[in-house]
Amino acid sequence: MIPPNKHSTLLALDTSGPACSVALLAGGNTLQAYELEAQKHTREILPLVDKLLQKGGIEKSAIQGIIISAGPGAFTGLRVGAAVAMGLAAAWNVPLLPVSSLALLAATVQRHSGANKILAVMDARMGEVYAGLYENGACTGEDRVCAPEALPAAWFEGALVAGAGTVYADRFPTGATLAEDHYMPEAIDAFSLLDSAAWQPPLQGIELHYLRNDVVQR
Repeated sequence: MIPPNKHSTLLALDTSGPACSVALLAGGNTLQAYELEAQKHTREILPLVDKLLQKGGIEKSAIQGIIISAGPGAFTGLRVGAAVAMGLAAAWNVPLLPVSSLALLAATVQRHSGANKILAVMDARMGEVYAGLYENGACTGEDRVCAPEALPAAWFEGALVAGAGTVYADRFPTGATLAEDHYMPEAIDAFSLLDSAAWQPPLQGIELHYLRNDVVQR
């Protein structure tokens, strides 16, 4: 089977943070449904999928693949998103494409800000951050979880620090460039990541990237 591509009809889901985001790619056009409902992903995600398909005039049988934000991020949100993605993929018999939530955040920031070098930061709680360095869409600093001050100083050079960066501004190097907006990943930007990972069969389990062993449900 030929893997889905930018000309396919695709669904993308992100539940890695407070927002629940669903996007549709069909005929080269994109649509997105977005709800900022912290810890209500279970209630929101399937109605958002139905709403988006109806708005786009797309039948479920037309979907050719599902992209899922697979972490890092909030434990409960990631589990909800993965369960829904696997259930839909199995029901529709379409492949899945897990992508990094930090790569998705970086793609969202790049679309909104125009920045090419982005230090994507998400709040990992417990005084730590999830972070990854992305330049022109490519990962140049591997996703990790650590204390803000433990991030490599070189990552900040010429980079826009975006996401939850403002929360930890006082723990970053002096002179770090912080985004003015508090960006969150948006599923619509997953379509720019089609070449960043491998599609997998619908019945293969999704490996979620928590980046820490002492995961606490929240």
